[in-house]
Amino acid sequence: MKQYLQCILCTLLLVGLLSAASACASPGVVLNFNEVDIATMVKFMGDLTGKTFVLDDRVKGKFSFTSTAELSVDEAYEAFVSVLLLKHYAVIEIDDVVRIVPTADLLIVNEPVKAPK
Repeated sequence: MKQYLQCILCTLLLVGLLSAASACASPGVVLNFNEVDIATMVKFMGDLTGKTFVLDDRVKGKFSFTSTAELSVDEAYEAFVSVLLLKHYAVIEIDDVVRIVPTADLLIVNEPVKAPK
């Protein structure tokens, strides 16, 4: 009987530890990028969001971004879009594909442009 109770206690303890570990796991992300190539950041955001990105060949450069608090995936994506707009690049979402183009191309594209909230 004592061994049976110890087995139940160990099982309950293990379940409690696993529950606590999953509760502590945060779905957020802290961004800390210094002079990162835009193509590298696009790859990171694709991995983070699961979105498919198409990067225009003319989209080049580096940028820095730091968040001091955890951001949700959606907040991180909105921050990414904001940084691209500051660099004069537009984010155009058509179907399930996100296209990143110079803002000068907005005059010839007849699709809605993604703007940060």
